Amino acid sequence: MNVPCIDCEMNTTSVTQAVKQIQYRAKEDRLGLFDTLVAWRYEVHTQNPLNVIWPATWILDDDGIDLLSKTHPSDIGSAQDIMVLLQETAEWTIEFGQQLFDVIKRFGRARVKTTLDVMDDLSPDQQDWTISLCDESGAPPLPVSLPS
Repeated sequence: MNVPCIDCEMNTTSVTQAVKQIQYRAKEDRLGLFDTLVAWRYEVHTQNPLNVIWPATWILDDDGIDLLSKTHPSDIGSAQDIMVLLQETAEWTIEFGQQLFDVIKRFGRARVKTTLDVMDDLSPDQQDWTISLCDESGAPPLPVSLPS
């Protein structure tokens, strides 16, 4: 007996909406954040009384640092977002999540401050013709010169 398959009708609109466009942190910021997170991990590990027993990678392994350094800043809005992204436990998040979020947030603020410092170094004429393509990642503005 032939029974029509109701599930076989694919709704392409809902499939398209379900696919999220993956965004990454600006390439020029990734290495700096990676190094910052490695330094944070080292500091947290050395301050822990159990550091002799377990390695620093138990706090955050290199793959986790790599993932965080590539993830777009808009996707990391809280310690909870880090927990989900790294697939960590609630206990891990209580101990390390907020600290890690604060480090990432400070890194982002430092990048924005650097961008503002670049703008301060430009003359007023240069500032008038600078198009700032900055987003939450704090990527530096791209100066555009008009032909004379």
